[in-house]
Amino acid sequence: MEEGMMQVAADEDFEKLWQMVADNSWKLEYQHEDINVKTTFTDVDMWLLFDLLMDGEYRSLWDTAMVESYTLGFLNPNNDVGYYASDHS
Repeated sequence: MEEGMMQVAADEDFEKLWQMVADNSWKLEYQHEDINVKTTFTDVDMWLLFDLLMDGEYRSLWDTAMVESYTLGFLNPNNDVGYYASDHS
């Protein structure tokens, strides 16, 4: 998949992503208006963190901002479409 291109991710796209994570060759950053977020985890295994964030059933136990979350459907084995509602009040 080319950068800036949108399509359903294939197995090779996920392999490329995992390689980037394993090599630590990317920087996680989000910026929008007055919100800037950068996260670094130095003492957590990346695979454990991924599983923790992606496990919707377990997330309901620790994500205090989550109001509701569920899967709407699957595009293929690598891609799903989901709903996530949060309350940050």
